[in-house]
Amino acid sequence: MQNCIYSIKSADGNWVDNPQEVLGAFLEFYDRLLGTAARSRTEVNAAVVRKGQVYYSQYHGVPGSSEALQLIKKQLPEF
Repeated sequence: MQNCIYSIKSADGNWVDNPQEVLGAFLEFYDRLLGTAARSRTEVNAAVVRKGQVYYSQYHGVPGSSEALQLIKKQLPEF
């Protein structure tokens, strides 16, 4: 077989060579990398998203400009 991984170092630092354990190590790695199900995430604040569109159009598509950042900081003090 080509492109097979027969052993890998798991997140806890141990080498595994059992196919099920190798698969488990990959799944654990990507779960940590990409996160878990969406139910643990907070909801998007629609008011903030709408303001973002205004800032974006106001600064001609340059959301990272210093003027845009100052305006965002003024409107959203916790930012």
